[in-house]
Amino acid sequence: IDHTNFAWFEAKLGNPRIFDRDKVSPTLDKLKMPNFDFNETEIEAITTAILGFNGNKVDEGIKAHNRVDEMAQNGARLVKQFNCQGCHLIDDFGGQLVDHIGAAEYAPPNLNTQGAKTNPDWLLSFFNNPSIIRPNLEVRMPSFHQITDEQWNAIIKYFQHLDNEKISYRDELTINEHSIEFKGGEMIHELGACNNCHFYGTTFPKQDASTWAPNLALTKERLNPDWVKEWLREPQTIMPGTKMPAPFLPTEDLLTIDGAKNDWGKELVKMNGDTEAMLDGLRDYVWSIKGKTNIDKTIQDYFDENGYDFSGDEDEDEDDWGDDEDW
Repeated sequence: IDHTNFAWFEAKLGNPRIFDRDKVSPTLDKLKMPNFDFNETEIEAITTAILGFNGNKVDEGIKAHNRVDEMAQNGARLVKQFNCQGCHLIDDFGGQLVDHIGAAEYAPPNLNTQGAKTNPDWLLSFFNNPSIIRPNLEVRMPSFHQITDEQWNAIIKYFQHLDNEKISYRDELTINEHSIEFKGGEMIHELGACNNCHFYGTTFPKQDASTWAPNLALTKERLNPDWVKEWLREPQTIMPGTKMPAPFLPTEDLLTIDGAKNDWGKELVKMNGDTEAMLDGLRDYVWSIKGKTNIDKTIQDYFDENGYDFSGDEDEDEDDWGDDEDW
């Protein structure tokens, strides 16, 4: 008999008392397993089952139900083929171009969380016809006309895989503009002075061009509502180094002092420091912002007249979504 476990099992099942052979033992000490007269097929099946009775299980990552979708795998190959990581940080790798540009806010965006962040339909449209997202950049993402829609969809699928995003379609976000949460979100928006940096359609921000940030009228078309809420909660967690500050959300103690209604408004006072409700309300208010979504010509006309020279003109403390948004 070979010195292997399965050889021993097969010998035992074929002749249960084979290991008593040539032994001198009292009757009660002899092997007691009966002979079931298993045929070779049955012995093989039982041996296979016994070999499975152990703690050496298949690693979770290689089980069939955890296989990476073939389309996502193809997307990963395309990202490497077209050297997307030469410009962009994807899955915490790449983005070396920022070393040559010098300032991260003028570099190609960090694409971590992209799969959870953007609406797939919008992203496909953007890939086919890149438009201006970060208004104060002179250089833009080029068009890759050699890439087909099927290939772009594979890349989008890869982004979604990286973020464990399984939803390809979302219902339209329902907003109640008369709710306490919405009104409270509007007040947080006003107190946060979002219009210092952000465009509202063709309405320009109040501050200089070096601080300009994406058009908020495009939010509902471009971004996913769950991601926006988490982004507003703590931008630095999602995109380390971004200039976008987390909005100040009043705590319960601030909302219970004398004069709180004058400072924060009656709706926020009623919300009593409920962080989730305030984030929902702020997200919903941003979602409701109306205006032209494609402001490429407006931006181009401005810079044709004024140029792109921001040297010595930046204030590092200014609000900006510019570090992380798409070229």
